[in-house]
Order: sequence, then C-alpha cells, then structure tokens
Amino acid sequence: LFGCSMYKSGSFSKYFEIDTDEIVMLIKPSKVELYVTHKDMKSILPYLAKVHDLQIHCLDANISSDENIVEDHKIYSFISMTQGVNKIAIPYSNDSNEFDPMVIEKWPLLQAYALEDYGSQGFFGLTHSLIPLNFEKLSVFCDFDLGSLKHLLKDTSILLNFQWNTMIMNVSNMVKSETLD
Repeated sequence: LFGCSMYKSGSFSKYFEIDTDEIVMLIKPSKVELYVTHKDMKSILPYLAKVHDLQIHCLDANISSDENIVEDHKIYSFISMTQGVNKIAIPYSNDSNEFDPMVIEKWPLLQAYALEDYGSQGFFGLTHSLIPLNFEKLSVFCDFDLGSLKHLLKDTSILLNFQWNTMIMNVSNMVKSETLD
C-alpha cells in the first residue's frame, strides 16, 4: 500500500487500528475491489486514495450497527467480487507447506458462500481454481508495492547515478595522474 505494506516491519494492523479480518480485497486486471467495514474505512482510505479503478463495498454508518446486516453485506459483497473470476490466489500457509483446499473451505466466509440463503454458489474450491499464495510468494508482493517500487526506481537511482559519476571521476583523475607521472 504505497510503501506502507509493513511486511518487514510486522503486521499492518499493528500500526493502524484496522481489523484485517474484516477486510476482503480482490485485485483484478481491470480493477481492485475492496470490502471494508465503515469503522475501518476512515483508517484505510488514505492508503487507497491513489488506487485507480477501486470499487469499495461498504455499508453506510447508520446501517453498520446491526451485525447481521453487516455479515450479510460482507457475504453478498464477496459473492459479487468473485463472480466471473476463475482463478483466485489466496494467502495460505501451514506447517507442512502443502496446500489443502479443505482448510480454505472451512473459512466462515467461504462456508457462507455455499449456503442456499446466499444463492448457493456451491463449494468455493469447486467453482474457482485456488492458487495458494504462501508467505514466500506473498513477501514479493509486499516488498514491491507501488510505493516501494517507486522508491527503488526513482529515489535510489539518483543515489546510484551519483555514486557511478563519482567513481568515473575518480578513475579519470587516477588515469590523468598516472599519465602525468
């Protein structure tokens, strides 16, 4: 999130008062969809202001006091977000480093996905191809968010350019001094 991914520094929620269990983000080639509670919206919005084609699923503050409505909205938002998406990468890690889709199916949001109350989309793992995104792969995404990539390419390239020019100048001075001797 624009240099604020906090992957190496620790948990994102450690630095911000955000309940990351209540955030669902789906990054598509054409847009980013985000489910967030009204309570967390104020905290996370400044970090998402530069995201182009961002679609936010969030209830109005007046409605968000009823937990049942909030949970229903989260489930319907998730179903809407994943509609038409065939492959989904999911952050996943366990002790054996082997992907077990049944563990994913036990997540409450994915269990609700299969309930008839919500239009029974079927088991999530059967309707979508799941790609496990273990923490080694996830670290690449966290290290190279837009902000850190910009810093790497812009800010550090200035320093590299300065160091390169200094080295060329020193080599040139040494060559000149050796030819004079």
